[in-house]
Amino acid sequence: MKIKIRNRFKVELNTLLRIEFKGIVPKLIVHERFEKHIKWIIRIITLIGIATSVITIDKWYLALSLATLILIIGQFFERTAFEYTTMVLMPIPDFAIDYSQWKTNGFMLPHVVSEEDRCYMGPSFKDRDYAISFFNYLKKWNWDRDIDDENIIVVSIVMEPDSRYTTYIYSNPGRKSLDTIFHKEEQNNKLSKYGKRQQKLFMQMIFCKTLDYREDYFIHQFLTKQSPNGKFYFIPSVVPKNPGEVVELLYEHGIVKYQYKLRQRSEINKNDIEYYLKP
Repeated sequence: MKIKIRNRFKVELNTLLRIEFKGIVPKLIVHERFEKHIKWIIRIITLIGIATSVITIDKWYLALSLATLILIIGQFFERTAFEYTTMVLMPIPDFAIDYSQWKTNGFMLPHVVSEEDRCYMGPSFKDRDYAISFFNYLKKWNWDRDIDDENIIVVSIVMEPDSRYTTYIYSNPGRKSLDTIFHKEEQNNKLSKYGKRQQKLFMQMIFCKTLDYREDYFIHQFLTKQSPNGKFYFIPSVVPKNPGEVVELLYEHGIVKYQYKLRQRSEINKNDIEYYLKP
């Protein structure tokens, strides 16, 4: 569930407040922005405990039950763990994003895939300059390298239930370099955030395009020929502007990939980026 914390800014509730269990013992996890609220709740519980101690309750078991309840509630809030947020923001594009530029996907497929003869695929754009700028931006995620052997640039294909497919492009949130960044920030905040957990957030641009899927289309041939764990070339292309022209493949701006994701829409869950950008 999302809640609004500022104008036009919503976040998932579980990033601010949730309960974790260690065995059967619950523990409240709260973002540090609500630390003062929790402290006041603890003070109020303490005052209630003091107030009830001067109230005479004739039946001992009622007095014991009330005291036990206050103790349990107090202990629950006393064990609250606080979190602070460390946010890593991927580089912002240095050109104007135009989502209408991505028209379709371009392909060049060999009759037989081999070490010397690989598949080529990637988004096909309306303008050549935009295609080049877009792929130069993707390479910044990979430290300007055109060989992505660590799967930094994720290419994800999701098969839709209505004879369509969606291609997603995003930076891998599970890559090892992020752990280094978060650990460095954790060390820098060791004193100022003493006793608090680090909540790791990652912000990035995500691109996607939904297209028709048919067995006589190149996408079907690509998925048939290209293993998700095999080497292929992820390249931009330019759609033809005039009838009779062919797609222009921009080989020199391509990226060598060693894997892509392929899943059905029914396999996508809330832990997947693709879940939040549906066609």
